[in-house]
Amino acid sequence: MKYYKVLTSDKGSEDIIVCYCSDSGGFESYELKEGKYVDFQTEKEIVFNFDPAEGKCSTDYLVCDKNWFLVSERVKMVLDSLEERGVQYIPVRIYNKETDESLGGYSVANVVNVLDALNLEYSDYSIFEYGENQKLVSVKKYALNRQCLENKHVFKLHGDEFPLFVSEEFKKEVEKNKLTGFDFLEVKVI
Repeated sequence: MKYYKVLTSDKGSEDIIVCYCSDSGGFESYELKEGKYVDFQTEKEIVFNFDPAEGKCSTDYLVCDKNWFLVSERVKMVLDSLEERGVQYIPVRIYNKETDESLGGYSVANVVNVLDALNLEYSDYSIFEYGENQKLVSVKKYALNRQCLENKHVFKLHGDEFPLFVSEEFKKEVEKNKLTGFDFLEVKVI
């Protein structure tokens, strides 16, 4: 099976909504990117807004200033159909900045599948040293270990939790259901 790094689509980008967080509901930016379940209360709201002068077209995968995986109900249905259990959904409100109308049905998909699947031997990467005995690995082209990926359709990598990766099955479902906002970059699987 093939695997892909998730990118945001730039097709029609001149009219796509970009969301800006006006109330994070008490969450720090990193908390919904590091691959851990979070405790959230329904009385706390995460609120985004968008400026229709910048874009009016909503997509199933929305770009936001927090770099969170902001998805529609249709994306949730695809993940549910694949029986993917490693995602926690946190509802958000998205408002049109001019009209105050709400764009309903979106959530932050907090991906908690974090796999130790990065194969540095076949990846293209650089190592930056900083501080005392501190290293940062910056990956340009990913290679993943196949045996670590079994039955996972959406995941992050241990030690590099910001990029999101998906299975070929997820990609096919996105295409079959004509979900918007997604682009995919195939990664090497060893």
